Amino acid sequence: MMTQKLLTNCQFCSVVSKANGEDPIGTASNADIWLVMEIPQPWTEERLETDPVLNQIHDLFHEVQDQGIQVMPIAIAPDQEYSTPGYTRVIHYQRPAKNFAQFDKQEFLVPEHQFGQLVAALLKQSQELHQFEPYRQPRNDTREIMVCTHGNVDVACSRFGYPIYQKLR
Repeated sequence: MMTQKLLTNCQFCSVVSKANGEDPIGTASNADIWLVMEIPQPWTEERLETDPVLNQIHDLFHEVQDQGIQVMPIAIAPDQEYSTPGYTRVIHYQRPAKNFAQFDKQEFLVPEHQFGQLVAALLKQSQELHQFEPYRQPRNDTREIMVCTHGNVDVACSRFGYPIYQKLR
């Protein structure tokens, strides 16, 4: 009953923006590195704190940010059609210079047990990156379009994002 009342009174940010005459085309954070990681759900605070690999990665993000490097982590859910069982996809975008036309992109498909080591190599230990060369995916000009469908932070993402994702897919 309480959930139904909350949903009835819910005002989606994009609906409010549109009613105010704003153009809610989208937003993007300013980051030096974007790290897209295929991580099975649930994406909860509790899991972040108890999963040793995710906890290690979380600490790495803070270490790098303390050095003045802005990292934007993005979790994507595994997809039955595109994911490979036993492997984790990681896409790393890095700003090449202050003024640039596109991010430098590297994509890896690593065994699940090497996920944490790959992230550490990408963020802090570039001299170790050579050991992941067998897992590097061929460079291509594929354009990734990411649509948020997760409703824990903003319910508009699950309400409006998922239908958009389905149409784009």
